[in-house]
Amino acid sequence: ALFRIRNAILRKGILLRDAFDVFDTVGDGQVYETEMWFALGKGFLDLGFKDDEVSNIVRHCDKDNDGQISKYEFLEAICFEEDYLRDQERFDKGDFKQFHNLTLPEGLKKKYIEEGERRKQRLANERAALEAME
Repeated sequence: ALFRIRNAILRKGILLRDAFDVFDTVGDGQVYETEMWFALGKGFLDLGFKDDEVSNIVRHCDKDNDGQISKYEFLEAICFEEDYLRDQERFDKGDFKQFHNLTLPEGLKKKYIEEGERRKQRLANERAALEAME
C-alpha cells in the first residue's frame, strides 16, 4: 500500500516531502486518519483504498501510536534514500509542482472536515461495539 501511495505521489509530479502538506488539509502539522482517507481517495490520489486499509496504513505509519502521523513518520514510511536525493535535485532545478497549488478550496475543506468527523465517529462507534462483543 505504501509503495502505491509513493508511486501515485511521484506520478503527480510532487516532491515527496511536500506531499505531507497536501495530506495535512487542516494545516496543523499532523495527518489524521480522516485526512489520510481523503487524500488517498478522490480528494487527491484516488487510489480506492477501503476504510480498514486506510486504518492499517495510519497504524503502520504512526510509530509513536498517538493517533496521528507527523511529517517525520510520513516520510519515514514512504521515502527511500534515493527519494531524498532526487527530491533535492528536483528542488534545486525547480522541477516540481508547488504543493500550495494543490490545497483545497475553503468550502471543500469545510465539507471534508465535517465528513471526516462523521466517519471518525462512525469508526469509533464500530470499534466500541466490537470491543463490547468481546
